[in-house]
Amino acid sequence: MTEVIINLFIGSSTTAVILLIIFKYILDHQRKIEHWTAIFYQKLYDTIPIIRSKVDSYTVASSIQDSVNGIFENLNRQAPDVLPHPLKIEWVKSESPESFIKNGKAVVRLKHYVNQDRNIVDATLLYLNVGLLPRAKSYLDRTLRKSCESKVAMQVFAARRDTGAHAYFIENELDPAINGDAKFKQDWQMLENLDSVGFFTRVFLTEVKQTGEKLLGTMPTPAIQQELRNFGEFLQTIANKGEKEEVPLTFNGVKVKVTVVLVAKKQTIESYGIVPYIRRISRRVREGYESIYISGWGEEFVKRIIEIKNDIEGKIVTILRRYDYPIREQVKAILLVCQSNLSYLAQQRKLQDELRDIITAHVPEIKNNEIEIVRLARIKGIGSRVIVKWSDKDVNVSFIASQACMGRDAVHLKKTRQELFGERLYFHEWTEDPKELIIRCLYPLKKSDVASIDLNHEKNTAIITIRDIEESPLLWRNQYNLTLAEKVTGWSIEIREMT
Repeated sequence: MTEVIINLFIGSSTTAVILLIIFKYILDHQRKIEHWTAIFYQKLYDTIPIIRSKVDSYTVASSIQDSVNGIFENLNRQAPDVLPHPLKIEWVKSESPESFIKNGKAVVRLKHYVNQDRNIVDATLLYLNVGLLPRAKSYLDRTLRKSCESKVAMQVFAARRDTGAHAYFIENELDPAINGDAKFKQDWQMLENLDSVGFFTRVFLTEVKQTGEKLLGTMPTPAIQQELRNFGEFLQTIANKGEKEEVPLTFNGVKVKVTVVLVAKKQTIESYGIVPYIRRISRRVREGYESIYISGWGEEFVKRIIEIKNDIEGKIVTILRRYDYPIREQVKAILLVCQSNLSYLAQQRKLQDELRDIITAHVPEIKNNEIEIVRLARIKGIGSRVIVKWSDKDVNVSFIASQACMGRDAVHLKKTRQELFGERLYFHEWTEDPKELIIRCLYPLKKSDVASIDLNHEKNTAIITIRDIEESPLLWRNQYNLTLAEKVTGWSIEIREMT
C-alpha cells in the first residue's frame, strides 16, 4: 500500500510524505477512527433527516461496533483475552443470522430491523456467542455458558443508556430465560453474586480461560464442565459470606486449583499484622495451588494487602495483575491476581520466554523487529513450533518470513537448535486462513495429503481427513507433534482416514 501511494504521487514528495503519515496514523489508531466514525454517522443521522434511510444501517453498525468494542477493551483489562476478537457487523437480507471468526474479527451477519434496540441486542448476543472465551467456552456447560454471555451482554447494554437496548434485552431475552429455565435463573444469580464483589470477570472468567489453555487439544467432558460449575459455586459462597462466617477458601479440582486469601479480620491484623497471611500464601503454594487471589475491601484492608504485595512479589508468587475498584456502595476494594511460580501456566510462560529469547538472539530479522513472532508453542526436550510473519505486510522481499528465520543453509535454525540441545524446531508462515494455518503447522503433512478439513467454530475443533494414511507422513501418530500443532494454532485437531 505504501509503494502504491508513493507511485501515485511521485511528482510531489511532500504530498506523498503527508499521505504516508496519515496512513500510518490510521493503522495505529484504528480503534479511535472507529469511535469517531460512529459519532459522525450519528450526527449525520440526527441533522439530515432526508438521508436517514440511507445512512441508518451504517449509523447502527458503527454505533454498535463502537460500544461493544469499547466494552470488550475494558473487559479484557479485567480478564485478558476473554474477548480477543473485535466485532464487525455486516447487514444481510437473510432471516438466518450467523457469526464466525474471520481475519481476526468476530463477524456478525444479520438482518437490519427498524427496531434499533433489537439490532443492538441481536448483534451483541451473536458476537458473544463466538467471541467470548473462544478457546474455552466448550468447557462450560450450555446453561452456564449462556449465563456468562448474558452477563457480559448486560454490561454492554448498561453502557448504552442513550438507547432502549437494556430494557429490550431484559424484556425479550433475560426475563423469558429466567422465568423459563430454573437452571439459568440459578446460574444468573450466581454470576450476579460474583460480580457484586468483582469476582465474575477478574476471577471466574480468568480461570475458565486458563482452563481452556490447559486443556487445549482435548474434547470437553461432563466432568470438566461440572468442575467449572463447582468452582463458580465455590466463589459464590465466598461472595455471599457474612462478616464472621467461615467458608472454604480453597478449591482443589483436577484442572482448577485456586485459593482465595481474604484479608478481612481486624483482630488478626491488630494482633499479628500481615505475617499470618504471608504464611498462608506460602503454604498454599507448597500444597500445589496454582492461582492465588488476594482480596479485601475497606481502606484498612486495602492498605494491608498492598503491604503483602510488597513482601511476596517475585518471591513466593508472580503477581500478574492488581485491580482497584469500588463495590457495594462505593466501598474501596482491591484484588491481586497471583500465580504460583510452580504452576503449569507459569512454567509454560517460562519455556516460551526462553524460546523467544533464543530465537531473537540468532535471527537478526526478529531482533531488528522486521519479523514478528505471532505465536509459539514448546514442549521442553521435544520441540517447538513458531508462527512468524513480516512486521511490514508490504515489505518487498523475495522469500517468506519462515525462510528468513531459518537463514541461508539453515544456519539460524542450526544455531537455535544447538542452544535448545537438539530440540526440533519448525517455523511456519502466518496466514489468516485457519485451514491453511492448521495444515502448515502439521508439517511434514502436505496439503495434497488432505482430502478435507472441517472446522467447527462452536467447539473450536478441526477434523482432517487424510487420503491415504499409510502413504502420508506419520506425524499424527506422534502425539507430541500433534499437541504442538494444537497449541500453536489454538484448534483441537482430529485426524481421520478417508473411507
